[in-house]
Amino acid sequence: MLQCPDQYIHKSKVRGTNAKMQYRPVLFLLLPALSETVHGHYGYVQMLCHASISQNFEFTFSVNYNKFEYLRYNSTEKKVVGYTEFGEKWAEDYNMILLAKGDLPVQQCRQLRMLTDPFAALTVKPEVIICSVTESERGMRKLFWCAVPMIFTPNPPTRRG
Repeated sequence: MLQCPDQYIHKSKVRGTNAKMQYRPVLFLLLPALSETVHGHYGYVQMLCHASISQNFEFTFSVNYNKFEYLRYNSTEKKVVGYTEFGEKWAEDYNMILLAKGDLPVQQCRQLRMLTDPFAALTVKPEVIICSVTESERGMRKLFWCAVPMIFTPNPPTRRG
């Protein structure tokens, strides 16, 4: 059995007797997780910003729970659609919020595109490099090989080193 270091042992008097309480840090941290019920349900929110070359923007927002899509917002339709009874109630609330915000999601999508466009246009000339390292204990050579598919490079691979 594992013994706790003295720093985790606390001696106190409980009803006139010496009680020795051991605090195990790992068990203490895991206790909340162990006491939770595992239910197997999961949910996620998905936000997508579609931007084309012709400056058209489309922003979609969907709420999913247990493989079911509850609601979806599409900036071209400018409304939230609920796909379940619960999703329809949420959609009413979201539509009222969107009326107050106007085209805020589309504006944010445009700003995101302006930030990412310069990086999307960058290209790097591909290269294949094969370089030998040192000989191993058995006299065999160790090689480090980095390859790029040939369809991306017009020149054959070169050997260095």
